[in-house]
Amino acid sequence: MAPRRLRSSPELLVLVMFSVWTLVPLFTLLGHRGVFNGGYGLDLADLMQYMAFIRDSGEHLLISNRFDVAPSQHLLLDPGFALSGLLWRLGASIQLSLLIWVPISMAAVFAGFSLYARRLLATDPKAVVAALLIALFFLTPATPLADWLHGGPVLRFGTEVVGLEAFAGAYAWGTVPALAIALVPVFLLLIERALEPARRAPGRSARWYAGWAGVCGLLSAWLHPWQGLTLLVIVVGLAVWERFDRRCLALV
Repeated sequence: MAPRRLRSSPELLVLVMFSVWTLVPLFTLLGHRGVFNGGYGLDLADLMQYMAFIRDSGEHLLISNRFDVAPSQHLLLDPGFALSGLLWRLGASIQLSLLIWVPISMAAVFAGFSLYARRLLATDPKAVVAALLIALFFLTPATPLADWLHGGPVLRFGTEVVGLEAFAGAYAWGTVPALAIALVPVFLLLIERALEPARRAPGRSARWYAGWAGVCGLLSAWLHPWQGLTLLVIVVGLAVWERFDRRCLALV
């Protein structure tokens, strides 16, 4: 992302709006009396588990399941929580070791979305800004509609879960897994350049772009498997769409 272009673009205003919105839970929580436990966002159960991951990573590197009464082996290595565990071992609190990822995730999500919007809508800066606003702040009306129609508890819960999962404005609140989402558009842009010679920078080969796409795909799948599965489906679908053209060997 070119800094000069961003400074002279309405995209900067969208970035400021997204940054302020990302801080809303912090302002809300600090406005209440009591002890801040580090739960920053909507899905408190996941955030509590993430802090357990950080403690486990700091003590053992590999993570076990502390939210089970049965004994659990230390099996999971997560690069994000491993770094937070190291930060905790160096003296930071568990809460700070988790919250450090909020601004990083916010910047990563905005950068990934912005790059993708520019690629598709570069000829119309206003369209890029509109796409970013929709991508970052759109919240489906399905949940209030289900309430208004007096839907049952299953329908209400289902629409709420789907609505929140699709609300990018809350991604940064989820800390480390948001990085997996931010890598998805980067992966797709790299795949495009691996398949389309006209999109490559001078001196860059298809293997170069495919290699970096593989790195992004690996990190995305490692940080949050849902995104890894999504990318695999996209790649397979692309190969089928291209009728397994020889170019698709780069996807392997």
